[in-house]
Amino acid sequence: MCDDGKCRAGASEATMLPDEADKHINLSVGMKMASRYIADQMLEQRHLKVLHKTLSTAWNRTGQVQSLSAAIALMEQYGVELTEDEVQRIASMEQEQQIAALVNKMPQESNEQFQQFFLQLQLLVSTAMRVRSGLEDGAPDKVASALDDADSTGVTQHILRMAVVQAGNEASMQMQEYEAWVREADEQMARLIRGQEDAMAARKKLATLQAQLQHQRDEHKEKSSKVCMNFVSGMTQQTKLACFQGWLSCMRRAKQEGSIAREFEEQLDDVQQRLVDYRQSSLANVRSYLAKKAAVKEVDLVAEVLNLWYTVIIDQKESDALAGQVEELSCKLASAQGAQKETTKRVMERMNAARDLSLLGQCVQCWVAEVEDSKKQGTMRDVLADAKARLQSFLKGKSEASMKVLKMALGGTETGLLTQALGCWKSQVLDLKKEAELERIVQENAKQTAVYGDARKAVAKAAMEKVQFYSEQSLLMETFHNWRLDTRVEVTLQKYHARIEAKRQQLTGVHQMFRTFAHQLETSLKKSVDSERTSTLRRTRTLHKADTGSVSLPDIHKPGSPSADPIKAEATLPRTAWG
Repeated sequence: MCDDGKCRAGASEATMLPDEADKHINLSVGMKMASRYIADQMLEQRHLKVLHKTLSTAWNRTGQVQSLSAAIALMEQYGVELTEDEVQRIASMEQEQQIAALVNKMPQESNEQFQQFFLQLQLLVSTAMRVRSGLEDGAPDKVASALDDADSTGVTQHILRMAVVQAGNEASMQMQEYEAWVREADEQMARLIRGQEDAMAARKKLATLQAQLQHQRDEHKEKSSKVCMNFVSGMTQQTKLACFQGWLSCMRRAKQEGSIAREFEEQLDDVQQRLVDYRQSSLANVRSYLAKKAAVKEVDLVAEVLNLWYTVIIDQKESDALAGQVEELSCKLASAQGAQKETTKRVMERMNAARDLSLLGQCVQCWVAEVEDSKKQGTMRDVLADAKARLQSFLKGKSEASMKVLKMALGGTETGLLTQALGCWKSQVLDLKKEAELERIVQENAKQTAVYGDARKAVAKAAMEKVQFYSEQSLLMETFHNWRLDTRVEVTLQKYHARIEAKRQQLTGVHQMFRTFAHQLETSLKKSVDSERTSTLRRTRTLHKADTGSVSLPDIHKPGSPSADPIKAEATLPRTAWG
């Protein structure tokens, strides 16, 4: 059966010229190839995933609506009319609720009409299931066989009609999408072309401005070079003039000094001679005085030399003892530093192995050990500094005594006086160098001590901050874990409570439906035994025609009927084409 308009459209398509048909086919192929190329170039993997998900949901829902439409069309053949609001309401329900709603709309007047309707509905469901399984498995033979078996029910025309409508809708949707894509591509290309034109104009303006800027730079360079050349030429003349004037003044001063020297030459010679005589007399007096003083102090010098010799021996012994103490203290300091390193390593290992409170306790113990080590190191540094000071004072006293002896030995002559002066100068320079060296060593030690203290302080601070951070993170993770667990438990409980309640309501409705159906069937059987036999034979022949994929209603005469056992009733519910 088909409408007049659709039949005429089919006839016109059948009588289409070969050229027009080939043109239509070529256009379709070109459209498919263009669509495929555009999809490959414009769509990414994430776009395809979203499109696949959306189309799957829409097609699944569309299949359910089409199966529901087929069932409603079958009911309309038996006088059951549904309004548009009822159809929309049933379509928005779940599958089990749709079955219950359709069962409630079944005719209740005559048993024969009910049995025939139920058998046709059962055949419709079986056909829909076979078509769906064939489409899902990709087996066209199953689909063709199911449609051939369903010709007697009149569902084939409805399926073909829905297929034609669906194909038309898909073609129109593809055309609309193509037109929308063309408009969007035109807009994008227009923006790109305008942007390219603006870029070309900007490049031209930039080139013009760069040329103008280069021209201005060249002009400024020429002007600057001219100014510099004029300035240099003027400065050359002024420099020559200044040189000649200075030369003239020097010559005049030299002439004046020469004339003055010639005038006072005799007086200058007399003054220089008297100066030489005075120096010689003074030198003779100094020599006699120094000789007398050297003779007087020779005995004192011998005694002082012996005393210094004795002092040197004693100081040598003390210096050896101090050197031994310094070496011992250095060994102790090295061992203390090694022990401190080992202690620090053990503390860090314990800090990495433990957590929370144990890590905090280890940090405190490390801090106490570090403070004690710092105190020990301070004590060792004080002892070492004292020993170094004593050694330096001894060496300084020794050098002073030796220089004093040499001064006394060489002070009796002019060469000795000069040697004494140079020696004093040398000793002063050496003392200054030693003081600078000692000051540098003290500053370096102080700097190293400060750096070491800052490093240990930074390490301790970092360890404490790490302990605090991991403690806070552990507490936060535990809190969020408990919160997440409680939320999941609540959501799961609500979800399954709702499912259980829905299943309970559904089971109650099915039980009520089958009770009503059984009551009506028992009543009709009591009225007419012949009608019951005819209905039984008809149902048996229909069921033998159906394949293994068909379904049937449960036998209400069995002891384990759905009304007696709710669990078995739920397990034996019939499947539907849209389930």
